[in-house]
Amino acid sequence: KENEFNCIYSENCEYYLQKKCKGFPLAYIKKFGWEEKIIKPLKIEDGREHQTQKVQDEETRQKIKYLMHKKKFQIKDDPVLKKFELLMSKSKKYHLECSCKFSEGKIYPVRFNIWYKDQNQKVLNLNNALRFIKKIFELENVKINYSILKQIMDEKFDIEKVHQIIVGIDLRSNRAKSRLKIWFIIKNQSKKIKQVLKISKIDIDQNKIFYENMKTELLFGIDFSFDGTTKLKIYPFIKNEDLLNKNVMKTLENEFSGKIMKLIQNSDGFHVSYNNKNKDIQRILHLTTYKYDYFIDIMNNKKIEKMKEIILQGKKLGSMIISFPEDEINQGINNFNIYY
Repeated sequence: KENEFNCIYSENCEYYLQKKCKGFPLAYIKKFGWEEKIIKPLKIEDGREHQTQKVQDEETRQKIKYLMHKKKFQIKDDPVLKKFELLMSKSKKYHLECSCKFSEGKIYPVRFNIWYKDQNQKVLNLNNALRFIKKIFELENVKINYSILKQIMDEKFDIEKVHQIIVGIDLRSNRAKSRLKIWFIIKNQSKKIKQVLKISKIDIDQNKIFYENMKTELLFGIDFSFDGTTKLKIYPFIKNEDLLNKNVMKTLENEFSGKIMKLIQNSDGFHVSYNNKNKDIQRILHLTTYKYDYFIDIMNNKKIEKMKEIILQGKKLGSMIISFPEDEINQGINNFNIYY
């Protein structure tokens, strides 16, 4: 029906701007199975294809993924989300990562991350990400603590050696527990990596298994909480190819329990992060899997299985990342995140 749905293809569409068509309603995307199928472009009067109606367009796919996640979890509109949607509309060549957290019996689904892919637009993407963070905190009337970011982004910070920039949101009904996040993957910056590790105060001696990888490449992020606090997190990793190395696997076996090792052996690589829990350091595992049905069957956890079904709804995904506290593996995992 005319004007019943908003057109998500009309932003830069010459046909739409010239009033030659009424836009492409969301109802058609639903009818054809959303992003899982390519919608055949409509023919305009002159016979040319409506180029903006091709669902295989990557940025359009990311927008649809965002809308689908909102629909699955019945996420309501929010001023912060509106700002994030504006950031998406300004972004080019990115991957949208959706996620949901299950913690203390509650689901927190308003979690989205933008992974910028264009290596030629690092300065622009970084500026847009930082500007977004600033605008959100102005909107929420919260003073940002930039101290950690300033330490890292000093005169020795080389943007050209930043391999990846990621910016994300984690919104809660309890606003004080909401967060904005910015991550970096840096490569071949040994001094900068050492500086980040020093600021993080993570004991390297207790994490020697990851140290070889951390010497040359490191994923780290800064959490800006709506209560005004700021935290630096590091994410040491083991790549998929490392899991084929017998020496690495032997070291892992000495580090992790048998139950954890079974999951690692069936993963496609993993990384860890760290939380402070009762003055102790709690290690969080983030396991990547392309065979997520089989992987979640191994986990034998009804909560994770149910969350997977909500996310999939009969569709297929490329991969998932499932994260949970390592110390919950024996008594049953009650806190976890799924990223896709």
